[in-house]
Amino acid sequence: TILDVSDRWNYENEILDAKRKAEADSKAKADFLATISHEIRTPLHAILGIGNLLHNTPLNENQKEYARLLLSSSEHLLSLVNNLLDLSKIEAKRLELECSSFNLLELLTILKQTYAVRAKEKGIELCLKLDKGIPENIIGDPTKLNQILTNLVGNAIKFTKVGTITISIFLIKNSKKEVHLQFEVADTGIGIPAEKLETIFQEFSQASKDVSLEYGGTGLGLTISKKLLELQDSQLSVTSELNKGSKFSFAIKYAVDKKKVKKVEKIVTTVE
Repeated sequence: TILDVSDRWNYENEILDAKRKAEADSKAKADFLATISHEIRTPLHAILGIGNLLHNTPLNENQKEYARLLLSSSEHLLSLVNNLLDLSKIEAKRLELECSSFNLLELLTILKQTYAVRAKEKGIELCLKLDKGIPENIIGDPTKLNQILTNLVGNAIKFTKVGTITISIFLIKNSKKEVHLQFEVADTGIGIPAEKLETIFQEFSQASKDVSLEYGGTGLGLTISKKLLELQDSQLSVTSELNKGSKFSFAIKYAVDKKKVKKVEKIVTTVE
């Protein structure tokens, strides 16, 4: 029996060539995006610095408002560039996890203080809750944790007009060597339709076009948070009800810093 497989062989070779080309194109795009994003950040930092200096000089009311708009627009653009840079690094597998000791309570306190002004301006109550017995000093990646929580809290404030935003940390499991923590960010905002709960984690995705037009944003924050958690063997979960609010949660295991064994007393702090 003789079977001519030349066509199949050629077809498979064409598929392999197309796959290699697509991978090369994807890598080139990711490298270009990473490079250009990094280059854009440098002048943006200069603009922000000069804008802050200008804002702190004696100005009339109109000039003060122009300086404020300049700062606001620059910060928004810098946030977008940072998101694109992070996404390109993740896709290019060039993002590495840190492993250092950090004070969890200090990180959360700074996070709350960072958003206290925005919450107060909108009349939103911002609350921080920690379970008793959580080690204050743990070993892991504080930068990634702060980035994830910043994305979640920033979104909560953006999509909440009245009510409360609560950052909660629960103690799932604790031993001498490691601690398993559950993080939750809950709000009383506009909520997410049930049929959109899966798609909100996709790149450049938001719950609806109306949401995108009214609130702005790129839809990258949740995508990046999800990918950062996957690097740490965790998952980002969401429960939500339309017009009643949303709750995002994730769990991470951290090593306990044995040199600093102070534990958190039960904490509930509120900013109104």
